[in-house]
Amino acid sequence: MNADYVENIIRNIDEKSYTYKCILVDGTWGIGKSYMVRKALEDKKDKAFYVSLFGLESAQQIYHDILYQLLLHTENGGKLVEWCKDITKIFGNFNKKIKNINTILESHFSERDLLKTIIQKFEGHCIIVVDDLERHKKGVNFEEALGIIENLKQFEQVKIILIAHSGEIRSEDKDIYDKFKEKVIDRIFEVTEHSNSIKWDRTGEQEFIANFLSQHNVKNLRTLQKARCFFNDVERCCLEIKDEKFIDEIRQICFAVVVEDTDKLYYRELPEFSEQDVSNPQKRVTRILAESENKIESRLGQYTQKLKSGEALVKCIYKYYKNEKILTKEEMKIHYKIYRKAGDIPNNYKSEKEMRQYISVWKTEFDEAKGSTELTFLAGEYDRWCQVLGEDDKELIETYEKKLEKFFVDEAKKIMPNPLDYYSGSEFDNATQTVREIYDEVLKRAKCRLVQDYIEYLCEKTNDETAWKYSGQLRDWYTDSTDIGKYIEDNLERLFTEKSFPVFGMNDCKYYTCCNIIKMLYQKDSEHFVERYKELKTSFDRMSIYRTEMILRELEILNQINK
Repeated sequence: MNADYVENIIRNIDEKSYTYKCILVDGTWGIGKSYMVRKALEDKKDKAFYVSLFGLESAQQIYHDILYQLLLHTENGGKLVEWCKDITKIFGNFNKKIKNINTILESHFSERDLLKTIIQKFEGHCIIVVDDLERHKKGVNFEEALGIIENLKQFEQVKIILIAHSGEIRSEDKDIYDKFKEKVIDRIFEVTEHSNSIKWDRTGEQEFIANFLSQHNVKNLRTLQKARCFFNDVERCCLEIKDEKFIDEIRQICFAVVVEDTDKLYYRELPEFSEQDVSNPQKRVTRILAESENKIESRLGQYTQKLKSGEALVKCIYKYYKNEKILTKEEMKIHYKIYRKAGDIPNNYKSEKEMRQYISVWKTEFDEAKGSTELTFLAGEYDRWCQVLGEDDKELIETYEKKLEKFFVDEAKKIMPNPLDYYSGSEFDNATQTVREIYDEVLKRAKCRLVQDYIEYLCEKTNDETAWKYSGQLRDWYTDSTDIGKYIEDNLERLFTEKSFPVFGMNDCKYYTCCNIIKMLYQKDSEHFVERYKELKTSFDRMSIYRTEMILRELEILNQINK
């Protein structure tokens, strides 16, 4: 049953033609039951009171919560307080010891009677909504709660709306529910479709969501709310992009990612695959195709196949959602650049002639690239289409390789912390295997080139911030990276000079640079280090020896700890 249909029924709850005293709005979590009930009662706020069993300590607290709203938290409350100035007279009918509201609200034995007396002052009906029937604490007696609801139902002016997901009622409560539901509940409305008239706050979002829901059978409104929050998060990286059509595609991708990851609308359970099926070629192929369709990439394609944005952007946003990568403004600008170059027609729908024209400008694009990330995105995009069209990509790959190494070296010297520490070809989902392999190979080569540059510098100078930075980078790569560590180890002997020790021209930069170098030399071969140090220290003064041996003692302590 559609939520809008049930909403119209509830909207007429205080009409004479409405004969139900207690109804249950039943449906799965997130279908929009509570939203629909509140929307239906918008013009009855002064006579509608909401209680959630979730969080209540006892069933009797139902009376307590309704009383609290009646006296303090509703528009009617003001009117009630006027005639409740002599409320102690009413209280006195039940217990002479009761003197004020606080004691009444703490006095369970009289709350039902007090509630009945106050409700009698209402003109028309009083509507009590009891939500989360299935989510009560274990300490709350479910049978007692249903008994209280049945008791409230006896009040002449009370209409009751229960909200629950009956499929989630605890097993120990299920028998009680089945036993008493016919007595307590006059009609059950099962909501199977969300409302078609949900109000979304942002301009343009109402139309987008209506269109999204018309194409994809989303039943959980909380999933849509979660998707909207995720889009708001991703949109922060697009603040400098003023293209509404591109932002709409970002929204589409964000909703696709959240909805499919959460609700799995396009995932299909596959039947068991028997040994006989394995030997059947046709069934084996059918199975492979079905498994392929169940992959997240294929399922997301159900939402995004008509978008101009490429698969790379979809994978990028999905990985960000799964906390497998970070998202930056710079990266989104690159995706936007690729989006713009696609023109008015998505690449998947272009003719071969149009695609050849699309990839023909790769040289210009490479020359205009601002860094290694943009260059690799472009190389991945163009090489992928080269392979689809059967184009020779040799020149493209060679050009990419040369430009990439230069970018790596420049970025390592300008950006802190060193980006080469976290660069990886696996980050580029749109790239071909060739481009990713070239990326990792050039990355390794660039690091080796930087090792040579750093060592060259340290052979000449060890007392400035650059020396401190270079020595720290070498130390990190030497201790953390097997491949580059071996390359550094093969070149460390060049640093066995007096300049690598805390001998003269001392300052903070010099001291910490020497610490880094000595740590590597000692770690490489401690016995060899001791022999070489004996030779060098013959020319050291006492303070130089003192500083060096302080560093060595620290290293020995660290080694003991690590053992």
